[in-house]
Amino acid sequence: MFTDGDREIIRKQVERLALERIYPIICDQARAWCLEEFGEFNPIVIRENIPAFWHNYVLRN
Repeated sequence: MFTDGDREIIRKQVERLALERIYPIICDQARAWCLEEFGEFNPIVIRENIPAFWHNYVLRN
């Protein structure tokens, strides 16, 4: 059985893994979409759309 402390450690490790490995993939997808959609790199548009790209990535994988 896991204790609450164990669960917290696991949760933090999963979050770290997501930020280190998945977030860069999502940022690359968002940049590519922005260039295709608007013809230019716009960090504000990318930042606003990161949650949608994250959601789509999670649904696909």
